[in-house]
Amino acid sequence: CTIAVSECVKKHLMNIYNYPEKKIHVIHRGADLKRFNPDRIQTDELIQFAKDNHIPMDKPIITLVGRLSKLKGQNLLLQALGKMKHRELTCLLVGGKAKPEYEKLLQDEIQKLPDTITVRTLSVSAIQIPMIYALSDVVVSTSVVPETFGRTISEANAMKRIVVAFNHGGPSEIILDGQTGFLTPVGNLLTLAKKLDKVLDMKPQDKKKIEKLARE
Repeated sequence: CTIAVSECVKKHLMNIYNYPEKKIHVIHRGADLKRFNPDRIQTDELIQFAKDNHIPMDKPIITLVGRLSKLKGQNLLLQALGKMKHRELTCLLVGGKAKPEYEKLLQDEIQKLPDTITVRTLSVSAIQIPMIYALSDVVVSTSVVPETFGRTISEANAMKRIVVAFNHGGPSEIILDGQTGFLTPVGNLLTLAKKLDKVLDMKPQDKKKIEKLARE
């Protein structure tokens, strides 16, 4: 028996390697609900963390967690930010150091954004990731190739954060579109921008309903 972490991986094994379906058992990955628990985050710790990392807390925060690579699509998120109705934003790109050519591409995209949009690239320890989610108003997954699962989505959901993701691979199995988050066509930046605006414009009671379902 071979364990696949998603239906996406199962189909890949069957279609590309002609692996027999009866030998594949799907066990989805998940998130540690004790570690990724918003009730464990203390307000004073959150404020200090934001201060130490120069993260403004006076405007909405949109976050992408994942290694800085073109495959993860941080450059696409930056382009989508420029198409949003909301112009007072902070964007966190959490994922270490990019290769020089991709770093230049990201910087070029950042330069195109209005001054009211702050972009911070961060490299934080694994133990600090729950704090990143707690700071965020919306988490994004813009991988240009299908994620085998999408661990950052389940982590953000566990932290009661709404995720907007491209509709392919693992994310399409994790997110119930419109109920626990939002899916958008792969590479459609205008739709991505509209969905991000939609989350930021939500009434508090509607947002809390989705956040509760996301953790469940």
